Amino acid sequence: VVGVAYGATVIALKVMDSTGRGSTSNIIAAVNHINTYGKAGDIVNMSVGGDISQSLEDAIEATADKGILFAIAAGNSSMDAGMSSPART
Repeated sequence: VVGVAYGATVIALKVMDSTGRGSTSNIIAAVNHINTYGKAGDIVNMSVGGDISQSLEDAIEATADKGILFAIAAGNSSMDAGMSSPART
């Protein structure tokens, strides 16, 4: 079966442990990794959220400024997306 992105390379960056817990610093490190090794047109899918973190938002915006696109989940916890990072970015 061939999907929409035939030939695409998928790279997973694990930021959570086996129980689904992790730190904002781990997420920032992953975004910084993408900023270093990604290229314009790459797409990042993020389904994480937590308290507002300007550092995380800054890392995402710096990476997006390089032409790397983000799909960021919002509302998974029935919360206002404007009160959670990275959804409010």
